[in-house]
Amino acid sequence: MQETKILLDICFPAQPDSLHEMRQQVADVLTSLGLSYDAWHPLVLAVDEASSNVIRHTYQFDGNHQIELKILLVDKTLIFRLHDDGDRVDTEKIIPKRRNQAKPGGLGLHFIHEIMDKTTLIDIQGEGNTLEMVKYLQGQDAR
Repeated sequence: MQETKILLDICFPAQPDSLHEMRQQVADVLTSLGLSYDAWHPLVLAVDEASSNVIRHTYQFDGNHQIELKILLVDKTLIFRLHDDGDRVDTEKIIPKRRNQAKPGGLGLHFIHEIMDKTTLIDIQGEGNTLEMVKYLQGQDAR
């Protein structure tokens, strides 16, 4: 049977200035697992980019909302869940661009998909949006 550990469960204001504290908390959790800088830093960047997208695109910089972040460890798998209570995201409009495309926008999604092993927008009927990002820790320390 797989054991699930909740490593972090926070809500933070959907404001750009709250991202610094969130990044620090994520970094602290990941370093406590024994991950090296090269292993945890890209994960922090992916969570930051996803959170920034919620602030920018879902809430349109309306800081009167919250973002919920949960980090779970299931065996050697990290699961990052970002939840917002915004309007449902049209998945047809969130296609990551390739790095060599010159038009602005969408490059952050490209990096999220490069960093994470799996990303899924979970369908929760009428409950906002939940983005699940999965990283497998094969061969890495995950206490």
